[in-house]
Amino acid sequence: MRESVTELYATIEKAHGAAKRAAAVGEAASLGTARAAPTTLVAELWELWGDGRSLVSRAQRELLVGAALRHQEALVASAGTAELLARFFARYGSALARCGEDASLTERERAVLRVGADYRAALGEAALVEADEAALLLAEGACAGEVRLPSVVASDPVDAGPGVMALLGQCGCADAGGGEPFAVGGLPVGVELSVLLAAGPAAVSALVLGELGRAWGEGAATALVCGPDARSLYDLLAPSLAADGAGCDLRRAVPWEETLVGRAWGAVGRLGSSARPAAAATDFAYNALSGMDGAGARRLNGALRGDRLADGPAAAALLREASPTFAVFERLQRAFSASGDAVGRTAIAADLQTLAQAVREARGLTPVERSRELASAAVVAELAEAAWSMGVPLADAGALLASRQVSVNARAAGRDGVRVEFAELDRLASLLPESYDAVILADMTDAAFPAAQTRTALDGLARKLGLPAPADALERQRRRFRAGKDAARRRLGLVVVQRTAGGEEAYPAFLLKEFAAAVADDARAAARAAGNADEAASWDECDEDAFGLPVPLLRGAHRLGEDDLPASVGAAFAPVAECVSLRAVRRGRLDRLHLVRFLRTADEEGRAVVVLSPSALELYVGCPYAWFLDRRVGAAALDEDFGPLEKGSFAHSVLARFYDEAARRGIARLDDACAATWEPLFEATFDGVAAEQATLDPGSGRLVALTEAEGLELARLRSQLRESLRRQARFAPSFAVRAHEHVIAAEDGVDYAGVRVNGRVDRIDVDETAGRFAVIDYKGTVSAEYAAAMGDDAEAPPLPKRIQGLVYAQALRPTLAGLHCAGALYLAYRARTEKDMVAGAADTAVFGEDPFVGRSSMVPMNFDAYLDAVEALVAERVGRLYAGDIAPDPRFAGICSYCPAVGCERRLS
Repeated sequence: MRESVTELYATIEKAHGAAKRAAAVGEAASLGTARAAPTTLVAELWELWGDGRSLVSRAQRELLVGAALRHQEALVASAGTAELLARFFARYGSALARCGEDASLTERERAVLRVGADYRAALGEAALVEADEAALLLAEGACAGEVRLPSVVASDPVDAGPGVMALLGQCGCADAGGGEPFAVGGLPVGVELSVLLAAGPAAVSALVLGELGRAWGEGAATALVCGPDARSLYDLLAPSLAADGAGCDLRRAVPWEETLVGRAWGAVGRLGSSARPAAAATDFAYNALSGMDGAGARRLNGALRGDRLADGPAAAALLREASPTFAVFERLQRAFSASGDAVGRTAIAADLQTLAQAVREARGLTPVERSRELASAAVVAELAEAAWSMGVPLADAGALLASRQVSVNARAAGRDGVRVEFAELDRLASLLPESYDAVILADMTDAAFPAAQTRTALDGLARKLGLPAPADALERQRRRFRAGKDAARRRLGLVVVQRTAGGEEAYPAFLLKEFAAAVADDARAAARAAGNADEAASWDECDEDAFGLPVPLLRGAHRLGEDDLPASVGAAFAPVAECVSLRAVRRGRLDRLHLVRFLRTADEEGRAVVVLSPSALELYVGCPYAWFLDRRVGAAALDEDFGPLEKGSFAHSVLARFYDEAARRGIARLDDACAATWEPLFEATFDGVAAEQATLDPGSGRLVALTEAEGLELARLRSQLRESLRRQARFAPSFAVRAHEHVIAAEDGVDYAGVRVNGRVDRIDVDETAGRFAVIDYKGTVSAEYAAAMGDDAEAPPLPKRIQGLVYAQALRPTLAGLHCAGALYLAYRARTEKDMVAGAADTAVFGEDPFVGRSSMVPMNFDAYLDAVEALVAERVGRLYAGDIAPDPRFAGICSYCPAVGCERRLS
């Protein structure tokens, strides 16, 4: 004879809620009635009637399964495999111990059973037992009269393994599985339904807030908002609700890796595996648990991003010095990554305590965040204890961290008992009927309530072994939805999103159609009973623009779309009340600053003359706004790179050093006769420049190959420079290199178009016999925009797109006495053909027959006069600089290519 009754619920939280409700209303029938979930029922009975073994925990199970996996080769020994097998063994623990192998099993399926046998043996050695196996032993004991069991009533359908179902059968609850297919049912009596149609996810929050307002207006005091992204809704709506006096709660599970502890842990791990540790080190530095302030984190970020040679050990050394907690995370991460316990248990336990203390003392955490992080640290400690108790390496425990979840329970006080709880959809399984005045399910799409059944190879193995299958996905979703629906006392809100965040069409959950059909059936029956045939017939009409839902169901629907955007964003979530006129923003105008005062200037007889390099002047003439952002704001990336700028600096250094060394060896110009001398000289020069790159300061433009791919790029640059020199040996045969990296300092007093020139000329070639010189500026590649583009019939030259070489040429004319300028040319050292190698402005009389100089680069007029004319055109633009004009005004698409103003209304590319 059974002495007590136990009511069984889907979760222990629901069981506790039922007990509290029974006590609150003083139910006499509840005396002597226990309430439990299947897992807690087995645990309580096993504690009374068990054989002395302990029930295995999830962590212990996964660790022992992982250890068993390492002793075979048929299955992948990973944390994911261990987790899948652990769930399989937990559900079918009793049956697997008693079933034999089937001849139809594959080798991998047999391997699963062998791993299961090894796992059960390990359980025996550790004096542990699976809950499903314990349940079967209790059922067998009850059959033999050795165990007394309570009567069990299943308040919720039970989805459990064969051992638990056998135990429930012995408890007089043979139909615990639910029997007939589960129906979602119609609308609870006395509950008002609101269908909330959102054009897209951005409209959901305003719809939810509006529904809460209607609930408050009807006297509701408690509400539940449930959805797959409860955190986002909480963040958006809690401030507005709190301002109206409502207390806001948040209940959700956070992946361990997304907690501050998990993110800091992961950052430390990435330091050792990344060639560029700046991202990982910065993640740790900005973490609230690092103990670093914002300024310190920014300094570390800048130092690491600006130094490509800073490796993991270097970043770790900086963090050890700057962060009081880094060493603790480092030791723990190392201990949980090692194949054996490199550090003693006492030291690790001490570091775990230090970690928990660091969470308690961390600045800037809210009470909810601190509670979450303490729980996150406790997850690490729990896995460590499990590993030590099982005698397995801590590395096995470390591999399980990624699969762990941390519960978040945030509560904020409100006025007059008004509360709103935000929770994820898993919360639905724990709801009791009529537990909230209002319930809002914030996502009724098939993404939130998927009906598709996910099958694995283990499900196939279970079928072959004749094991009972778990409840299908649609059945589980029906139960979740019905629990949420029945939890409402006054109002039920269903949010249906019509399009996804990506603009794709969204699809309603299948059970929404089932619910609508059930509501329609109830309404028709009621209408017919009242003799209202028209009302009954109206439920047959469907609105195809609203997912085919019955038209009467949508009578009280609320819709928000693009036209309602102001009501869907911001803190107020209200229609526009008034407009405030703001002064129109004028991009490219300085209203209060005199630009010249913030530029380097030189004094010229009491007048401030702006000092610019020719490249900066070219940029200003090309687009004042691009110049302002690049040269004054400094909107450039912090990272030291292996890109075009660094390759260009490297190539300049190689060419300058090569020509200097060639001159010292008496080579005035390259030709085939001296190829046997200059080619080995180039190879040695390239190797020398490459070797010293690592010794240069970070940010100096150095080019250091850190990966195999970058090494191949460097080798390609070598071949490109070698081929360029071979072509240069055939270019302009009457000219020879006179100077390289020739400096024009501001102190030299060379002015051009109203600015003082300050720069460095890449190369000056001279034809001594003819008394001419040409300016050579190195580029990786050149295109049509570098050419003078002056037609034969032009009366006056146009302003070229690229003027850097022309500025240098004009600036050098007074200093190179007795020499006339014959060209300002750009030489592409990465050119693929001879025609692609040279562009610019060239005197037709000098370079007209040179095969390297194209027709578009020819200047059909006196070249000195051409330089003067171009300077006059540039001077017109420079006048705008002195007036403070930095308005966007790109002259050609190329000037926009690297401009950071991606949203500029004048952008050409």
